[in-house]
Amino acid sequence: MINKKILAFTSLLFLGGSLMGQLTVDENDNKKVTSIEVEGPRESGELKRAKPDGLNFISGDLFNGSLLNITEKGLVWKHPDATSDITFKQDNLDVINFGHVPVNYRKAGVSDISLTNGDRLFGTIDELNKDYLVLDTWYAGKLKIERPMIHSIASGVAVSKAIYEGPNNFEEWKVANRGSWKFKDDYLYNTRQYGGIGKDVKLPDRSNIEFQVQYKDNLNFQVHFYTDRVNNTGGNCYQLVFNGRYCYIQRYSSQGGNAQLGNWNMSKLKNKFQVSIRTDKEKKSILVIIDGKVVKQIKEEGEIDFAGKGTGLLFYSHQGSIKVSNIKVTEWNGVIATNTTQETKAKAKDSIIFINKDTVTGVLKTIKDGKVLFETPFAPLTIPIDRISSITLGEEGHEKPRRNAGDVKLFFAEGAGRVTMKLKSILDSKIAGSSENFDKATFNLRAFNKMQFNIYTERKAKKDEDDW
Repeated sequence: MINKKILAFTSLLFLGGSLMGQLTVDENDNKKVTSIEVEGPRESGELKRAKPDGLNFISGDLFNGSLLNITEKGLVWKHPDATSDITFKQDNLDVINFGHVPVNYRKAGVSDISLTNGDRLFGTIDELNKDYLVLDTWYAGKLKIERPMIHSIASGVAVSKAIYEGPNNFEEWKVANRGSWKFKDDYLYNTRQYGGIGKDVKLPDRSNIEFQVQYKDNLNFQVHFYTDRVNNTGGNCYQLVFNGRYCYIQRYSSQGGNAQLGNWNMSKLKNKFQVSIRTDKEKKSILVIIDGKVVKQIKEEGEIDFAGKGTGLLFYSHQGSIKVSNIKVTEWNGVIATNTTQETKAKAKDSIIFINKDTVTGVLKTIKDGKVLFETPFAPLTIPIDRISSITLGEEGHEKPRRNAGDVKLFFAEGAGRVTMKLKSILDSKIAGSSENFDKATFNLRAFNKMQFNIYTERKAKKDEDDW
C-alpha cells in the first residue's frame, strides 16, 4: 500500500452540520502537513419511505423493518412485531435494500470519478492537483480524493445519465403469463417456457440498450425493443432473436406480421454474454454488439416506416433457463465504439478523449476553475473541461485502498455509482465512515438504494430452482 497515508487523525467535529477534516502527514516528509475542510451533506431532511427496509442475510434469510443505527455491537433494527429494538451481528449480514425513495440529483457540470477499486463518485470538480482532487457533492459535501486512487474522469458533458438501470425490483416490470418470470439478486429469470417480462423504459430516438444474458440448456430467447406492448408479445417493434446458435433481427407489426432483416451465426456464443443494441430511429438503423464485438448492423431503406411504435423493452423466453441482468438504457451518441476501441491502453501516460473523439496523451497537471492544464510532448494545453469527454490517468501511479474488515459498499440510486468505506455509524439519515480514498466523510442516506456487508466474504452458492 502507499507510504503517503494518514498516520493520525484529529477527532471529528460536527459544527453547524459540517464535518471538519483532519491533518494529513506524509511519513516520508515530516515537514509536509496539509489540511482541508470537508463539508458534510448539504441536502438534509427526513427520508420518504415507500416501503420497509429489507435486511438480507448471507444464509438467505430476509427480515423486513427499519434500519436505526450501526454501533460497535452491530446493526440496530426495528421491527413492528418486536417489543424492543434488535441488534444483529454484522458477520452474517448480506444486503440492506433501503425502503426510502432514493435521490439522484445531478446538476449541470457534474462529472463521474472512477476509482482504482471500482468505486464511482459524482460531483463538480473544484480542483485537481498533483496530490488530490476536491469533489463538490450534494450528498457528502466536499470530498478530498487521493489522486493515486483515481482511474479516470468523465466530464459533465460526457456523462450520459441512464434513462433506466436495473432491474431494481419485480414490481417495476409487467409479466406476460403470470409466474413465468421472477426477480432475485438483481436479475430477472424465467421459471417456465413461453413467458415474457417487459417495461416501458422510455427509449429515446437514439438509444443504447445494454444487458447481460446467462442461459442453461437451450437458448431460445427474444428481445423486443421500441415495442408498444410491454405486457405481452405482439406489439409493433423490432426483435433480436436468439435461437440456438442462430441469431437474427426482425421487424414485427401487429398488422403486417414479421420480416427478417438480417441474420448471423453465433456458434462460439458463451453461456454468459453481454449485449448492446444501438438504434437510430431516424435513420432506421440497428447495430448489435455482443461481448464487445459488432456482429450485425442493418439499415432499412426506402419509405417504409420505423416498425417500433412504442418506447418499451420486453424479454421473452420460449424455452430454457434464462437470466437477464445489468440492464442499462442510455441515449446513444451515434458513435460505433466497442470495448476494443474504447479501451485506452495508457500505462504510463495520461490521456484525454475530446468530445469530437480526438485523443491526446501526456501528463494531466491540474484542473481548476473549469480549465484543464495538460502537458504534451509538443506544448502545454489549457482546455475548457466542457470540451473533454473523458480523462484516463496513467496506471504507473495507480494505487488501491487496503481492504479492511468492516468495509461496506453503498450503491447510489439509479446505478450512478458506488462507494466503499469502513462504516462508523448511521444516525439521523447520515452515514459516517472512512476510506483511504477520501479519509473520513459523512454521506446522506437518501443518495443510496442499498448497502452490502461482508463484501470480501465468498458467498456459497444457494441451492434452489433458479441457481445453476
